[in-house]
Amino acid sequence: MRAEVIAERLRGQAETWRGYLPDDTLWDMSDHQFTESVLMAFGLDDMDMPVHEAFDKLADMFDVAAKAEKVNA
Repeated sequence: MRAEVIAERLRGQAETWRGYLPDDTLWDMSDHQFTESVLMAFGLDDMDMPVHEAFDKLADMFDVAAKAEKVNA
């Protein structure tokens, strides 16, 4: 799957959370220990960060990769 598609899906999740539970933080998500571990791997270890912001940050990472793919194509 191309980075551009992943970024698009992550942005979709961010929009879903923004509309569904905009005040939920990463800490509010179920099984927070697993969630925290995965997010720490992406450098997102602020558990008070809103969920939609985390998805946006992940999408930003993939956007960079997608742009690099286009340059190298």
